[in-house]
Amino acid sequence: MMAKTVAVFSSPAQKGEIVSQQQVDDTTWQWQLGNGVEVWLKQMPDIKKNAYMNWAAKGGRAQLDPALYPASELAFDTLYRSGFAGLDVAAIEKVFAANNTLLTPYLSDFDNGLSIATQYDDLPFAMSALHHVLTEGKVDPVQLKQVKKQYVEGRAEFETSPFGQVLTKVNDSQVVRGTFYKIWPSSTFTEITSDDVQQVYQRLFQQQHHNRLVIAGDFQPEDITPLLRQYVANIPLAENKQELLPQVELNKTSQVLELPVSNEKSVSYLMIMTNPIQTQSPVTAVDVMAQDMLSRIVNQRAHQLLRGKYSLSYAPEVITEIPDSGLHSTVIVSMNLDQKDLAKSKQAVAELLKGIQQDGITLQERDTAAKQLAVALKPMAKNGAETVRFMGRYLLHGYSVDAVKDPQPYIDQVTTELLNQQVKQFMGKQSYTIEATILPKAS
Repeated sequence: MMAKTVAVFSSPAQKGEIVSQQQVDDTTWQWQLGNGVEVWLKQMPDIKKNAYMNWAAKGGRAQLDPALYPASELAFDTLYRSGFAGLDVAAIEKVFAANNTLLTPYLSDFDNGLSIATQYDDLPFAMSALHHVLTEGKVDPVQLKQVKKQYVEGRAEFETSPFGQVLTKVNDSQVVRGTFYKIWPSSTFTEITSDDVQQVYQRLFQQQHHNRLVIAGDFQPEDITPLLRQYVANIPLAENKQELLPQVELNKTSQVLELPVSNEKSVSYLMIMTNPIQTQSPVTAVDVMAQDMLSRIVNQRAHQLLRGKYSLSYAPEVITEIPDSGLHSTVIVSMNLDQKDLAKSKQAVAELLKGIQQDGITLQERDTAAKQLAVALKPMAKNGAETVRFMGRYLLHGYSVDAVKDPQPYIDQVTTELLNQQVKQFMGKQSYTIEATILPKAS
């Protein structure tokens, strides 16, 4: 039983209601709270004195008014520096260190939350801190002014850098309508107000967005239930009356860009393929496993082709970005190379894509990727931080949470037919493509 009590923060005046509690399996428990929050406990004796939590919300930038997109970029930094519960940032860091707790906010396009690492005896403190972070965030205008200054300077430096110029040009070429993917110029941040940042906080953390709290550690349900009443079930979450959907239109025309902006003698080559994500049927845990396997297969085939048939010494990288509940998928093939090998490398990438599109994925490639994925996921059984992260993700986006505990049956269901369906969806001939070559600056 946890020995510590919490004296750092004021105790909430009222306790909350627990609607239901059930045992899901031999190591998993679930609670439904009166404020709509769903709580999961994963019992993990192997992590001993450590404990982890993930407060996950299916919100993200997608649930913001487009006018607040720029403010979302600096909201977390501003709120952190502004402090909470009557403590400034220096006092907060001292208190958190004394109680062996680290709290890290995260924000993506379609979800957001708080990752918390603590220790067994410090879970009451971590729960109390979670409550106050979610209820008492308030922007300090002085801190906002300092953060804005840093962001303006940092973005101005980014805009003139080779990488910034490339990213901005690719972004401008890709997006026809909408600001969801926009790279905001430095001048934008000077106009952000305290109210803008406060609205970001309220929208993402003080409204109902299918909120989940996942806990991992060597706990019994009776350890957790009183803490939920005291610190979680009483967090006021306003009803989210309207689910927002970002408005984005991408350029469907294939484009070729040559950008002489690099400070290096070498050349960079990018092939970017973007596709709308099909929403006719829900994405499953099997689909997620297949996406990971497809990435491994394409990377392996790219290495074999460039280093084998084309005798090039470069290490190509294939990045697949398929966001949970997202609008568009992106596959990027990138490499840095000598300019003399540019034509040969372009030919190799073209052959790579043509081979995958026409010939598809083989059973041998599928089996190799399946073994690699199983090995990669095996350590998660004893990794509390990864367990709460994956459980939060799977719960939010409707994937079977059983796949976190035992991924092998889901890996086994991935067929070559499914992988080839994904090839067509994410890398097919219908893809919106941008071919970009980053060249040295003209002397």
